[in-house]
Amino acid sequence: MAGIFNFNADAENILNHQLLAQMLWYLLEGIDIQKTHPKERHYDTFWVLIDDQEFAFKRDSFTGLWYFGSDENIQKCVPCSQYEYDLAKNGVLSERLMK
Repeated sequence: MAGIFNFNADAENILNHQLLAQMLWYLLEGIDIQKTHPKERHYDTFWVLIDDQEFAFKRDSFTGLWYFGSDENIQKCVPCSQYEYDLAKNGVLSERLMK
């Protein structure tokens, strides 16, 4: 549901009309993008062994975003970068991920 409020169609300032057009454009673009995004997320899990401990890194197969943690609920995992994953492959795990 969307509403347009306080729009004066009789205003001489063209910025009002341009702003309304931009708002409608982004609304329609958002609706269109929502149709192409997958409803369920799929994650690729990569295991890294550091000092006899296994650590899980997950990558969202649609967006390419990285997460640290082995929990099935991705919201309980820590967002990280591919650089942090590459460091972990070399045996270095940042303190931020260890918290």
